[in-house]
Amino acid sequence: MKLTKQDLVQLIKEELEAQDIDALIMGMEHVMAPIEDLLNQQIDATRDVDLSLDYLTSAMTGEEAHLMKQFQSAMGRGAARGAPGMILPSGGSGPEES
Repeated sequence: MKLTKQDLVQLIKEELEAQDIDALIMGMEHVMAPIEDLLNQQIDATRDVDLSLDYLTSAMTGEEAHLMKQFQSAMGRGAARGAPGMILPSGGSGPEES
C-alpha cells in the first residue's frame, strides 16, 4: 500500500491530536488536585462558621445549639423565626396572626 502525502499528514495529525488530548487530561488531573483540596478546606471552614453561628444564636436566644441546627435543617436558613404558625424548636409557636 502506497501512502500519499495527504494520508501521511492525516496520520501524523491524528497521532498528535490523540497525544495532546491524553497530555491535557493528565495535566488537568495534576492541576485539579490542589484546587479540589482548597475547595474541601473552604467547605470545612464554612461548616465551622455555621457551627459557630449556631452557638452564637443559641447564646442570644436561649435555645440549644443542636436544636437550632435541627430547626434550620427542617425549615431552611430563610425560615423566619417566630413567623405566624411556625413551630419553634422549644415547642412554642410563632405569634398569632391578627
